[in-house]
Amino acid sequence: MAWERIHRTVGGNGQVTVNTGYLTETVQLLDWSGGANNGVLAYTSPINIPIKGDITVLVKLSSALAGDCEVRLEHSVDGTNWFVEGQQNTTAVTSAGAGTELAKLAFIDRSAFDEEDGWWTVFDIDTHGFSPYTRIGFLDTNGNESGKTATVTLYPQF
Repeated sequence: MAWERIHRTVGGNGQVTVNTGYLTETVQLLDWSGGANNGVLAYTSPINIPIKGDITVLVKLSSALAGDCEVRLEHSVDGTNWFVEGQQNTTAVTSAGAGTELAKLAFIDRSAFDEEDGWWTVFDIDTHGFSPYTRIGFLDTNGNESGKTATVTLYPQF
């Protein structure tokens, strides 16, 4: 699991195509059925480009999900210990959900659209922040998603 940078492709007759500025990584989803891997995220590697502004996040799922899913950000200062909660305007996380959940990047409501057709969201650096290590995770759907993948593509807005 690692981000891929597409710099150049050399065609059969020697022509060179250059595509710079974006990253892509495919994530294997997990079996979350029956409490398996309860609360464990399937996540990308840390984003390995300098972030200077917002990022368009494109996601293509290999097939439809079994349940709704949150797409979340995790931050770390050392690449080992991850901060998974991000709250604003509150001193405690309550069952009422006080404050604004900054760790949530998107919510996939599987009844709203065909999620395997692909969808996009924006990683707003002013809202979500950036740390030395930042990764994107897919949260528990309560279904068996182990045969499915999510391909994440990042387009920085320089």
